[in-house]
Amino acid sequence: MALPPWHLWGVSYDGTFNSGTDQVTNQLVKVSYHRPDSWSFFVWLIQTSSLANPVGNLEADFDIILGLGRTTVQFVLAELSVPIVATPSYPTNIAWAAATRGFQQTESGVAIELPWDLFPASDINIQARISGGGPGQSCGYTVGAMVAPRTHIRPDWDVRQFTGGELGGS
Repeated sequence: MALPPWHLWGVSYDGTFNSGTDQVTNQLVKVSYHRPDSWSFFVWLIQTSSLANPVGNLEADFDIILGLGRTTVQFVLAELSVPIVATPSYPTNIAWAAATRGFQQTESGVAIELPWDLFPASDINIQARISGGGPGQSCGYTVGAMVAPRTHIRPDWDVRQFTGGELGGS
């Protein structure tokens, strides 16, 4: 039996960033829901390794492609930035953004304008572009994204056939 579809609705990715070379992550979210729904999201960026001479910021732009019907649109879902520090420690080395209206204040002090709290789609793809830092720097990071439908009503619930293994909380 195939994995339930929500196993592709979020993932985190560990990588090493080398300044001077923008890096594109593996796909973080892949949704092919086969029916339209309203989706909320959560994305994050964490510096995970120490750096001897910290300079600048580690940045992640989360690119999203939304599809519904016969149309698709691509844009930057969120832009996160964390100051690169010699010894990562919470909360100075984490930035996150969740679906909200207005401005979201991240732990690193970066304000991101998010004019929506939901978006409509049946197909969603998210990946991140990592950049920043000073000359010759490298540091470890974790970047991630997850989405979930606002309502999760499935037609198979009416006939009590649960193909995703959710019967009885399993």
